[in-house]
Amino acid sequence: MKKHYANLRWLLGCIFMLWLLNSCSSETAYVREDVKEVEEIAKFAPFNITIDHAKARVSFVQTPIPFEMDLSTDKHTSDIRLIEEVIGKDIPLKVFVYKGTNQIAKVLLGTEQDILDYRKDLVSIDSDIMNRPDPSLISIFPDEATLMSVFNMIVNNSCSNNNQAGCLTFQFATDGCNARAHKMKQILNSNGYNCQKHYIFGDLLASANSCCTQWIYHTAPLVLVRNSNNVVEERIIDPSLFSAPVTPEVWRAGCQNSVCVFNPNFEFGPTSYKTVPGIVFNYDPMSMSFRLDSDYFRTDCTLGVYQNQSGCSFPNPLPPENCQN
Repeated sequence: MKKHYANLRWLLGCIFMLWLLNSCSSETAYVREDVKEVEEIAKFAPFNITIDHAKARVSFVQTPIPFEMDLSTDKHTSDIRLIEEVIGKDIPLKVFVYKGTNQIAKVLLGTEQDILDYRKDLVSIDSDIMNRPDPSLISIFPDEATLMSVFNMIVNNSCSNNNQAGCLTFQFATDGCNARAHKMKQILNSNGYNCQKHYIFGDLLASANSCCTQWIYHTAPLVLVRNSNNVVEERIIDPSLFSAPVTPEVWRAGCQNSVCVFNPNFEFGPTSYKTVPGIVFNYDPMSMSFRLDSDYFRTDCTLGVYQNQSGCSFPNPLPPENCQN
C-alpha cells in the first residue's frame, strides 16, 4: 500500500511539474509577443513639443512626420524635459522608436561630436550666403504658359513617370518634402529661373495620391509669374498636391484639407508660414538656422531612399543619418 501511495505521489508530482513548466512557457511566450522592438532611427533636432492629455507630439527639423509619445503607459518625464531643454539650440537628439512606427520609446542627448557635426553646416538668416541671389537667373516667369511648361517638365521627372536615380518622389508624400523642393529648385535653376521656398507649420492633413497624410510642416518652391494683366503674382509648385502651379493661399489650404477629417468635432489649429531663399534645404523655425545642400547630396540620397515607396504609410526605411544631417 505504501508503495502504491508513493507511486501516486510521484505521478501527481510529475503532473504538477509539467503543468508548472507549461504555465511558465505560456507566460514567457505571451511576454515575448507583448514586447515591442525598439530601434534608433536618427539624430533629429526638435523644434516643438505639445502635450495633450495622454499624448505628446514632437516636431523635428529633418522630417515633416509628427512623432508621438504615449503618456498613458509611460510619463516620459525625462524625455519631455530633455526635448524642451534643447529646442531652439541646434542640438540633435538620438531618437528611439518602436520599430516601424512614429511612437517614441526614448530620446537621448547626442555626444559633443554629434552636436559639432550637426552645427558645422548650419547658416543663420543674416549670413552673407543667404542674401546672394544668383544674378544669372531670371526672377519672374514671363507668363503662365512658360511656368506651366516648366511645371510639366518637373512632373515628367517624377518617379511615376521616370523611375531613374534622382526622380521626384511625389508618389510618397509622407516624407521627403525638403528633398523634393530642393530637386525642383535644381530643375528650375537649370532652366534659368530663380525660386524661393515656402514653408507652412501646424497641424496639417493633406490629400496626396488618393490617401491622406499628416504633417507638422510642408515646403515647396515659390516662384513669381507675370499674369495676363501684367501683374506679378506668387505661385507654388507642388505636384504632390496640385496638377498646376497655385497661389500660396490655395496651397496652404491644401495642407489643411477637410476631406481628410473624419472626426466631426475636429478643428484645424492655427498655422504659421515663412518664405526663405531657394538655397535652403531645411529650416529650424525656433533657432532660425538653415541647412544648405549645394551639391544635392542630401537631396538625391533622400529621394533614392523613397524612390520605390508609395502611399501615406510610415517610411520603411527612413533615410540614413548622412542624408538628413
